[in-house]
Amino acid sequence: MENPISKFGNKSILLCEDDKVALDYENILNIHYPHKKICYFPAHDSLPFSSESSSSDILLDRSEKLQKLTHNDIIIITCNNLLKKFQINEDANHFLTLTKNQTIEANTILEKLVEFNHSNQANAYNKLEFSLRGDILDIYNSNNNPYRISFFDNVIETIKEFNPQTQLTFKDEKERIDIFNPNIELLEPSTKDSYFEDIVMGYSIYTINRSDIILKEKLNFLKTIFDQVKPEIPFTKAPEFKDPTDPSKGETGNTLFTINEQFASMESVQRHVENASKNDYFPDFAKLLEDYGKVLSMGGSVYVSIR
Repeated sequence: MENPISKFGNKSILLCEDDKVALDYENILNIHYPHKKICYFPAHDSLPFSSESSSSDILLDRSEKLQKLTHNDIIIITCNNLLKKFQINEDANHFLTLTKNQTIEANTILEKLVEFNHSNQANAYNKLEFSLRGDILDIYNSNNNPYRISFFDNVIETIKEFNPQTQLTFKDEKERIDIFNPNIELLEPSTKDSYFEDIVMGYSIYTINRSDIILKEKLNFLKTIFDQVKPEIPFTKAPEFKDPTDPSKGETGNTLFTINEQFASMESVQRHVENASKNDYFPDFAKLLEDYGKVLSMGGSVYVSIR
């Protein structure tokens, strides 16, 4: 499989078939290319082509990522991202920045939290909740853990994270945090194009499906066993032509894969299958062959080699 970064470039949108594929590919790319800015941008979870609002968690996640979406090298989306037009409400406050030693009244922050659809609770256990107890303000926004802010009069003395289940505070302090407003999208953009279409204009778009990930895992397994013998191209991937003898007639829209593996004997094949079946990818790989395999052959011999 080819290097995805060299294929996609530095400003690319990867269009995946579903959320599972999108999240899997995000994990794969983040592991192999930690220096790249890679972002999975979730789709609305409300009905397509409607003005129905999505869940608060999705709106909050989207709001945070929209602030710096175009700063990413690779944006990973699903087809559902294209089903709902939206614009950014430029009149709304998109986020509130709080810093250590900042002078600000607690009431000013509370007013902003209410504007950002946060609810006042005895303890902040869930996102979009806050709790004020004396000079301690807990805020659960988009971060994995909520923030605990300690005041000395009207000055922010410390900002720390805490565990929402145990309510115990972590030791490390934060110098700065951003609290995001989940209500920055307008889902009825009248005659204007969708904001997401404006983003797409600056990026190249590539499609990714489940088979790409499964075959990549298969290749990774092959690399672990071919430590001495390194096959040049065990997999091939190409578009299917309507007429293979005349490419000018166009493509069918299908993609053809070939998998070519050479072993010393049938015993080697059996050992390979036994070892491969112990890997997590194998059930998906077997299902892929069952659903899409057109020509399957095992045990044949090399008829001729030009090497």
